[in-house]
Amino acid sequence: MTVAAVEGHATSTALVLPHDEASVGRARSRLTEDLQAAGVAPVDIDNARLVLSELLSNALRHARPLPGGTVRVAWVRRAYELEIAVTDGGGSTAPRMLELPVAAVSGRGMAIVAALAERWGVRKEPGQATVYAVLSAKQAAMTGASRSTPGMVHALGHDGGMPSRGNGPAASSDRPPGEVEANPPDRHFLYDGDCGFCTTTAHLLQRWTGTSAAVVPWQFSDLDALGTTREQAEHEVVWVGRDGRVFGGAQAVAALLVDSGGWWRGLGWLVRTPPISWLAHLVYRLVAENRYRLPGGTPACALPRRETTERDAP
Repeated sequence: MTVAAVEGHATSTALVLPHDEASVGRARSRLTEDLQAAGVAPVDIDNARLVLSELLSNALRHARPLPGGTVRVAWVRRAYELEIAVTDGGGSTAPRMLELPVAAVSGRGMAIVAALAERWGVRKEPGQATVYAVLSAKQAAMTGASRSTPGMVHALGHDGGMPSRGNGPAASSDRPPGEVEANPPDRHFLYDGDCGFCTTTAHLLQRWTGTSAAVVPWQFSDLDALGTTREQAEHEVVWVGRDGRVFGGAQAVAALLVDSGGWWRGLGWLVRTPPISWLAHLVYRLVAENRYRLPGGTPACALPRRETTERDAP
């Protein structure tokens, strides 16, 4: 069930969804549609999608369902901020940030939320609990955004530890506010912006290599124009070169390294060369298929079941 309302200068949407992992994608898609229709800046949409994924995945993993086996998801946009709330039947413990070792493979969901939100908290009522987060939701025209620049660069920390809050590359840009990029990148590295592990890994690559290519979520890219498909982008990272050639998975990472120049170029060519390329493919597939178990991963990070089965079947 969906309820949408407009009150004064606030707009709100509420969804009652099955207490099931499939509800994460459904809620995320509706949130994206609402915010895009409202003209919210891509970077803020990207952050909102990730926060919603973490809150809802956390509820599905750790809390009981509401009566009828459901969970309630709602968001309210007021002026330049957005509140996202997920209501469930409560759990044995309240959501909190955990002190985790670097090697921990789970438990970072609320750390990601805290890194991206202005504030977050828990509201308890008899038989239910609501976890909410309040984020920025500025209009695209106010940010001068010509393309999405996700704000999760530091969400897991450079060493995989606790986050430091910030807006990543957008916050450190030398371009004056409102100025549109004169020469947009002609190479693209696409990753899954709904996956905390994928987002952090992609931006670590961007930071380490110093690439001038666009490192962006596939969810905010024109896949048709770039010559790739949603199926491929959901299944693996994608590199689109200036010549229009498309590489996926380990070979996409290799293409990014080659394009970055310096000693990265040599490493990239090594990854492209058999038998190293065969090993790189196996390692990439192992990581991709278990990314929901890795730091920053949630059930929402899991690869779509049908695509995994069909593509990897003998």
